[in-house]
Amino acid sequence: MEEKIILETITWSAPEYLHAPKSNDWLWTIGIVAVVGAVLAFWLKNPLFGIFILLSATVLIMFRVRVPKDISYEINSDGLKMQSKLIPFKKVKGFTIKDEYPNAKLLIEINTNFLPIQSIPIPQELARKIDTELKKIIPVLELNESQLIQFADKLGV
Repeated sequence: MEEKIILETITWSAPEYLHAPKSNDWLWTIGIVAVVGAVLAFWLKNPLFGIFILLSATVLIMFRVRVPKDISYEINSDGLKMQSKLIPFKKVKGFTIKDEYPNAKLLIEINTNFLPIQSIPIPQELARKIDTELKKIIPVLELNESQLIQFADKLGV
C-alpha cells in the first residue's frame, strides 16, 4: 500500500491571462490592417483567407477588450485544483517555477497529448512555499513555455 504524502494546502487566485489595456490607436491599427489584408485576399481571388483575416482580427480585438476573470487555484494532498478541475499528482510528470519578477509562473507537465505544459501564474510571495511543497511529491524538471507563447507575451498580445 502506498503511503499518502500530506501537503500543506496553498490557495491563491490570479487572472486567466495578463491583461494589458490597448489604446484606441492599437485597435484602429488592427482593424485597418485586417480590412486591407481581407480586401487584398478577395482581390487575389482568395475569399476564404480574407474571411479568416477578418475573423482573426475580430477575435484578437475581442480578447484585448475583454477583462480576464480571476481563477482560483489550490494545491493540496489530492492534486492541483484550478477552479473546479482537479489534476491529480499521478498525472503530473514534473514542475518548474519561473520566478521572474513581477510575474512568477508555475509550469507543470501533465501526462496528456493536448497542452502538456500548463503555465499557471503565482504570486511572487508564494513561489518558494509552492516549490517546497511540490518537491515533496513531484520531480523538478527543466520546463519552458512554448516559443509561441513567449513571443506573444513579449508582443503583449
